[in-house]
Amino acid sequence: MALVVPAAHAQGTDVQASGAPVPDSEVGHATQAWLELQRSNTQAAPALPMLGAEAGYAYRRYMKSFDTEIPASFGSTIQTGSGQGSAGGSASSSGSGAY
Repeated sequence: MALVVPAAHAQGTDVQASGAPVPDSEVGHATQAWLELQRSNTQAAPALPMLGAEAGYAYRRYMKSFDTEIPASFGSTIQTGSGQGSAGGSASSSGSGAY
């Protein structure tokens, strides 16, 4: 297997030295094609209407989100200061972490 790798390298060097054009990667072409497809918006699905009940529920949920004030800070279980790094924080030791 070690003999195949140097031979392939030597062939690649000869092609580059002869001035023959080296083909571009197909990855770049595929990426450019996908980006153009997104830009053109020609393959997009038609917009679907939202039913009245669903729209009403979504709007009520959105408006309810303003009922609770945004706290000044959310707090943290990270302890600062000593730099020792303890393994047990208040949330992890009580088992009430948000997972």
